[in-house]
Order: sequence, then structure tokens, then C-alpha cells
Amino acid sequence: MELPAKLLELVADLAAIAAADTMTGIIAGIPCENAREIAAGNGASLDSCRIVSEVVSIRVGKQDLFFEVFASAKAVAMGAT
Repeated sequence: MELPAKLLELVADLAAIAAADTMTGIIAGIPCENAREIAAGNGASLDSCRIVSEVVSIRVGKQDLFFEVFASAKAVAMGAT
């Protein structure tokens, strides 16, 4: 896997963790909006953000020359209220 794809996986991980931390109250705000900010701040777009119970599923994408690269990640919000 090329470096840009690996970096995009990291961005997906960070966005999922930010959303999960928002659900637990560690970070203020709305989970998917915080995930979108993390993705945008790292040059990617948030393609989907899904919350089921305490699990956040994220998909981010980024245009790379002639094609778009995607990465997905999940995080669990332990003790979410």
C-alpha cells in the first residue's frame, strides 16, 4: 500500500476516535461534525459517519491525482451516555 493510502487510514482512525471521544464527553460538540473537522484538517473529506449504539464507523476520502482513495475506521465509545 502506498504512503498516501496509509496516511488516509490514519486520518480515518483519528476521525473515528474524535467522534467516539465526543460521545463520551471527553470532547465537546457533535460526534460526526468533530470527525468531519479532523478529516478536513488533514486534507480529506468525511464520506460517511455512522453511529450504532456505542460504535462509530467512519469513511474518509481524498482525491489523489486521477482517482479517489478511501479509508474506513471504527471506534467504540466506552461508557457513552
